[in-house]
Amino acid sequence: MDTNTTILTLIYHHIVLPRRLPQGQDWDHEALSSNILQLLLEAANTMSTLIAADHKERWERVVEALVNHDKIHHHNLIVEEFLEEALMNLKRDNMLILHIMEQNAGVLIIRNQK
Repeated sequence: MDTNTTILTLIYHHIVLPRRLPQGQDWDHEALSSNILQLLLEAANTMSTLIAADHKERWERVVEALVNHDKIHHHNLIVEEFLEEALMNLKRDNMLILHIMEQNAGVLIIRNQK
């Protein structure tokens, strides 16, 4: 099995249908997260070029949120200084996506006021 097939198989079993209940971490979580993020970025960039102009801005916000996620997280940990910078620069109707691995949780922060 080549590397791309292995990665896609891991992503499938991680997101869609696990082979079995988790007994522990049996893969390189950082590499898996990075590959999932890259696939999401590619998909969002593609969508932003294929859709009608009145929806383009929404997909550009998704791309920006994914890029910020990548900047904020380092080795699956949130880097405080990058988070502070992203929060200070968060524009109206934009969002930040945070992953708190220890809690297996995600946090979506949206600025919706002026």
